[in-house]
Amino acid sequence: MYEIVRDRDRSRTRRPLRPRPVNAVRAAELVTIRFPGAHVTEAELDEVGGGPIWEVKFQLGGGENEVNVDAVTGAIFGGDD
Repeated sequence: MYEIVRDRDRSRTRRPLRPRPVNAVRAAELVTIRFPGAHVTEAELDEVGGGPIWEVKFQLGGGENEVNVDAVTGAIFGGDD
């Protein structure tokens, strides 16, 4: 089980958050595929460079990690990519 968080501070953008091709569940799946053994603990919808991303936190090897998952393409970036 993991927590899904929506960034409530929308003052940074004027566009409302809309459904994305990659939802939180799919973002978590992509992270566990990319990092076998990962346990996703949180997925937060945010924006980077004007585009929607999921900030996904996960436990792996006794440590906490975080990567970004593009909410449109599913590409993983940041962290150990």
